[in-house]
Amino acid sequence: DGKEYWGEALPLEEPPDMRPFSAIERLPELQDAVQATINWALEVKDISEDPGTVGEYYPPFLVLNGIPGCGKTMLAKAACHVMWGRRPVLFITEAAMIKLLHQSLARNQVDAVMEELMGIPHLILDDYGAAALTPGSWGHGKRDELLSYRWENDQRTMITTNLKSDEIRADSPRLASRMMDKAKAVNVAIQAADYRQKVR
Repeated sequence: DGKEYWGEALPLEEPPDMRPFSAIERLPELQDAVQATINWALEVKDISEDPGTVGEYYPPFLVLNGIPGCGKTMLAKAACHVMWGRRPVLFITEAAMIKLLHQSLARNQVDAVMEELMGIPHLILDDYGAAALTPGSWGHGKRDELLSYRWENDQRTMITTNLKSDEIRADSPRLASRMMDKAKAVNVAIQAADYRQKVR
C-alpha cells in the first residue's frame, strides 16, 4: 500500500514522483550534486590518495542548496528511491514535519514522534527554511533539537534548502555550524537554473 512503519508513531509514506537517478537529466550544473547524492544514498566510502586504503564512510550529513526549481527535491526523491523498501528512510518537508509535530502535541505524542525522527536511520528533510519558523518558537526549537541530535549521533541526514549559508547562519547559528562541519557534512551549491521556467 506504499507505506512502511518506523516505530509506533511514524508511518513512512512513499513520496510521489520518485524516480531513479537514471531518469535525471545529467546537466553539467547538476553533476556534483548528483554524485554527492548517490554517494550519500549508497553510503559510498571515500578512497584516500593511497589506492590501497579505504577511508571512512561518506559523511552522514548532505546539504544541497540552490534556487527553487534547480533540482534539489528531484535528487532527494531519487535518493529515497534507492533506499525505499531496503532501508528505513523518511522523506518529509520541513513544513510537513512541523505540522506532524503540532498534531502530535495535541495527542500528547511529541516525545514519541521526536524519538522516532531522531532514531530513523535515514532522514531526508526537504525545503529546510521554507516553513519560515521564528527563532525561539516551539517549532524552530524542535527542528534544531532534531537535527542537532542527528548530527551529534552521526545519523544519516539529507537536507535541501533554498537558503544560502549566511541565511542559514542567521536563522540558526548553532545548527549552521553543524551543517557546515566538513568532517560530518558535505555541502553542495547547485548552480542550475529553474527548470520550471524553461520553455516547453
